[in-house]
Amino acid sequence: AQLSSVDLAWVAALETELGAEDIEAVRRLLVPGEALESCLLRFLRPKGGKAKAAAKALRAHIAWHVSVRPAELAEMTPWEAAGCDEALIRTYLPTWHQGIDRLGRPIVITCYGKFRVKPLLDAGLTADRIIRAQIRNSEITARLCGEQSSRLGRDVHNALVIIDAEDLDPQVCCSKIAFELARGFANLDQEHYPDRMGQLFLINAPPTVHRFYRACSWIFPERERQRVQIFGERKLWEPALLELVDADQLPPQCGGTQATAHASAEPGSSSN
Repeated sequence: AQLSSVDLAWVAALETELGAEDIEAVRRLLVPGEALESCLLRFLRPKGGKAKAAAKALRAHIAWHVSVRPAELAEMTPWEAAGCDEALIRTYLPTWHQGIDRLGRPIVITCYGKFRVKPLLDAGLTADRIIRAQIRNSEITARLCGEQSSRLGRDVHNALVIIDAEDLDPQVCCSKIAFELARGFANLDQEHYPDRMGQLFLINAPPTVHRFYRACSWIFPERERQRVQIFGERKLWEPALLELVDADQLPPQCGGTQATAHASAEPGSSSN
């Protein structure tokens, strides 16, 4: 789709602010299928189109890329990125890509209801190591958006995220590591993957999740909070989710008819 006159003006101002050298550095960070303008706008939108603020954020992002090397993490499995046993991730932090929604966005599913504090801490898995796995997953999501942009011939820069909180241990929401992860994930999204979350459905949420979200929602900008929907019972979230996604793109646990991908595929991979 053609950029609006406002978007064009924002992009032009940011390109001027960055200069040729930094623009070239940004180009080197683009995932396959991602247009430069799409990347620049992702950093501009949270800043209200302010070129100086977006340029500062992009320069920090370029430096982060050099030190953290997220593209290399994306070539690892989640457990390699976190430096832990495969069973820990598959049992307590299963995350995978499965299907495409009706807007053409990739779907990312995470079962945080499986999260348990004691076995993860006993295994030496810290918040920082879990965040490394999240960087890996975020980079995979960015690549999936690029693939969809190429496939559809239009910009697809964000994903539909589904978090399943079924069977969540209420103690998780009171744990130090849960708040560390909430803050770490929020910082990661805002500073390095802005505008990658198009919509978030949190399903099967017990009352403790609502209280946890209220306690930490201040971490997220208002524009991000508006994209979050929290549902308890299946009868509430299933019809809302199926308005966005065809049933054959979702696993049964999310109201669909497609086999669950993570049963046979590495988390973060596509079942398509």
